[in-house]
Amino acid sequence: IEEDRLDYWTSKGAQISDRVKQLVKEFKDPSIREKRVAAQDARAATVAAKLAAE
Repeated sequence: IEEDRLDYWTSKGAQISDRVKQLVKEFKDPSIREKRVAAQDARAATVAAKLAAE
């Protein structure tokens, strides 16, 4: 993510979407992304276990 371009466009009045805000957070702090991915993996494992039990 090119933060200088993001700053430039927001200074010109551009609105940052929720998704872009999340991407910027993840870019600045990779542990946020790791937590999100871990949660997704846990949910996927739960669904897989339920399907395997059927």
